[in-house]
Amino acid sequence: MGQGTFTWLDGSTYTGDISRGIRHGRGTYKCPRTGMSYSGQWDHSKRHGKVGFTLTLSSLFKCFFFLHTEWQN
Repeated sequence: MGQGTFTWLDGSTYTGDISRGIRHGRGTYKCPRTGMSYSGQWDHSKRHGKVGFTLTLSSLFKCFFFLHTEWQN
């Protein structure tokens, strides 16, 4: 397992653990189009486990929330 960054055509990025060319471990996904980011565990490129989201509604307002649940795919 190593560290790396993926960047998609829409400007979305993933930075974190990569195993065998996929998101696996701990990492952060950011989507500039929606202002949403997800930091947490990844299992075979799917969100997994306890999660934290950030939602940016404007340049002056940022909302962070943590779900007290397990992400189920």
